[in-house]
Amino acid sequence: MHLLCINVNILINKNNEKYFYQKLYENNQKQLQQHLQYKLMLESIGDGIICTDSNGKIQIFNYIAELLTGYKFEEIKNEHVNKILNIVDKTKIEKHNDIFKTIADGSYSGDYLQSVLISKDGIIVPINYSPAGASGANHDQSNS
Repeated sequence: MHLLCINVNILINKNNEKYFYQKLYENNQKQLQQHLQYKLMLESIGDGIICTDSNGKIQIFNYIAELLTGYKFEEIKNEHVNKILNIVDKTKIEKHNDIFKTIADGSYSGDYLQSVLISKDGIIVPINYSPAGASGANHDQSNS
């Protein structure tokens, strides 16, 4: 009788393991679908989208951002955003030196409508940019 109980327990554990892996697979497929939908949405937006991690390292860089800056995402992934964004206030002819810091702390008070972006190739592109910080669930969202 004791041997029979062990065999039954093994069957139950194997069924639980199969169920667990099936649910894990289904969850991963759902997350992959969501990721692909978000990626498609970001790629189809007609604005340059650049997203960084909390340290200012580029994580998302859509096709329009590539066209505006002259950089390919593969070139600048994980580079600091200040390295590639050459934004100048055309009324003062001064570079916005630390664009990441001004977005992160909300300290920039200039006119976003009077800015130009100078691409990697030196092309001057008039831009109207909207810096916005986004926080995760564990961050302060009082500025949102």
